[in-house]
Amino acid sequence: MLAESSGSYAAGLEPLIEPEGGLLPAAEVLIRQSQERCRQYGLLPDATFLSPIPTAEEIVRRRRTRKELIDVAEPFMRTVLGVSATARFLITLVDADGYVLSIAGDSRLQAAFRKHNFFVGARWRENEVGTSAIVIALLARAPVQVVGEQHYCTRFHPFTCAATPLITKEGELLGCLCMSGHKANVYPNTLGMTIAIGEAITKQVELRRALADVQFSNRCQAAIIDSIFSGFMLIDRNGNIAQMNEVGGKIFGVDATKSIGKHITEIVNSRPVVLDVFETGMGWTDREFFIDSKRGLIRLIKTAIPIKNASGEVVYVIETFREMDRVHEFATKVMGARARFTFDDIIGNSCAIRQAVDLAALAAEGDSTVLLQGETGTGKEIFAQAIHNASSRSRGPYLALNCAAIPRDLMESELFGYVEGAFSGASKSGRAGKFELAAGGTLLLDEIGDLPLDMQAKLLRVLQDKAVMRIGGNKVIPVDVRIIAATNKDLEEEVQRGNFRRDLFYRLNVVSIKLPPLRDRKEDIPLLAHHFLKKTAARLNKSTTAFTREALLALTRYEWPGNIRELENAIERALNAARSTEIEPDNLPANIVAAASAKGPGPNSTPRLTQAAEPSSGMTLQELEHAALARALAANKGNIARTARQLGVSRTTIYQKIRKWNLARA
Repeated sequence: MLAESSGSYAAGLEPLIEPEGGLLPAAEVLIRQSQERCRQYGLLPDATFLSPIPTAEEIVRRRRTRKELIDVAEPFMRTVLGVSATARFLITLVDADGYVLSIAGDSRLQAAFRKHNFFVGARWRENEVGTSAIVIALLARAPVQVVGEQHYCTRFHPFTCAATPLITKEGELLGCLCMSGHKANVYPNTLGMTIAIGEAITKQVELRRALADVQFSNRCQAAIIDSIFSGFMLIDRNGNIAQMNEVGGKIFGVDATKSIGKHITEIVNSRPVVLDVFETGMGWTDREFFIDSKRGLIRLIKTAIPIKNASGEVVYVIETFREMDRVHEFATKVMGARARFTFDDIIGNSCAIRQAVDLAALAAEGDSTVLLQGETGTGKEIFAQAIHNASSRSRGPYLALNCAAIPRDLMESELFGYVEGAFSGASKSGRAGKFELAAGGTLLLDEIGDLPLDMQAKLLRVLQDKAVMRIGGNKVIPVDVRIIAATNKDLEEEVQRGNFRRDLFYRLNVVSIKLPPLRDRKEDIPLLAHHFLKKTAARLNKSTTAFTREALLALTRYEWPGNIRELENAIERALNAARSTEIEPDNLPANIVAAASAKGPGPNSTPRLTQAAEPSSGMTLQELEHAALARALAANKGNIARTARQLGVSRTTIYQKIRKWNLARA
């Protein structure tokens, strides 16, 4: 028997003619055509089956890919088994490729059928198992029942089977449903019941998909709304960009509209980690990434949200992202300060500078307020940035405010901000102060000794309360900021004079670091001079790479009232005046040469490194270090501790240099 069907296979069949001249029933047509094809395959009726035996892994993998269909069908299959008329039948779910996905029914009957290629994972194709209801239902896309000898293979002659295809309204063939048993148990409603169950399964699959589509649409819309102020990208399972907003396009340096439909690797220069979400099913929240994009290397904070279908498969990934530098850029728009320097940028091996660095490194491990004291040009800003970058706040903002450069009447608004309409000329939207902008990071209050007394009291209150109130506002805003204060004044003396509040001094002077003037660390001058020469020559595209012995000695004898800043300026001036590969005394500023000549060589005028190295004309920095270490080792008879103390470096550094240059320890 054959139910009416509009299946494309069945509709194209020509009816067969019986010997008496009448038409055969449609079911008989399909069965005879299948048998004829089996003969053409060369399949013998009593042949052993050619169908491959699947592995357990293959069965699990196929069932996983058909999870949606299995989840819908199996409850129906179990329900039908409760009907007495079907108790002696097996109900089988087969996918569109002919693989058995699930079998429900009596275990003894399943064991009997298993001998005939009927088990979960088995493949049923016409050229392998011959004529059967499963084969015809899938090929013809029509319900059909095959009984006894209508099967092509003799081993199926004792059985009956009725199968119906599972076809969605869009024409997608999901598979088929089959009822099988001994032919002695066949009854007229077997095929009708199979068709009814199949239609119920198909409709349930369609309902699930429709619901999943609605849920997916709702999730996408919600994610878009939540991400409207961030970059947004929707990526499908093939890695193609399904949607991108304008913010995302700007961040990646591409046209958002034109990027839709492109593979994500077309907008970045490496395989994106987001593609792993399709394999793992796991997204993430607020992770930091460095992306090689069309506009260069960008630093992003990203969130990836997997969107799954009803079977738990990831079909889309929503990515939201924003640039990590956005807060920094907003802050530096006002201050123009960035935390660029680290402790590696601090040049010098003298005891004085190494002690300052060691203390600063310890300060970076904590969160206490730091007071940097030193003359102008000694590197207080570099130390402040290095402390920030070595601290737990390094990912937060770094701001610097010069207390001596801000007009008195603007100081409060600069530090604490103001609300809308706080005063004439105020921004309509108000403005955050430096404490708010530096939240989570570090605020350097440079030239703190020049802060007016009335502002000192307000600053003290903020440091005590860890909160600010904007000018004109009434809301207390908590702020988590580390304060580093810097000054070229003696604050204790300023306290005695009444120019600086004693309580504020104690609040600031928790970790006190005094930076030595350059005149007290002259052994570092050759290192600094070569460093500035190399850096400045590269910037100015100059070929000068060394100092004459006389020029280097002149630098070491000068007192440097302007400290490192003056030294850097002198090197650049000399570099512009140099006409050879070496800087000579005549290239140096006249006041430096004159002061050095007037002073003449003295017991304290030459740094230890110069004494040890005896610099000759054109020596490079590395050559100076090599010579200094060799002479120091010889002078100390190979004693590492004494050599380290003499040169103002650690013993580890001495060992490293010995290995590097293969020096003898004497």
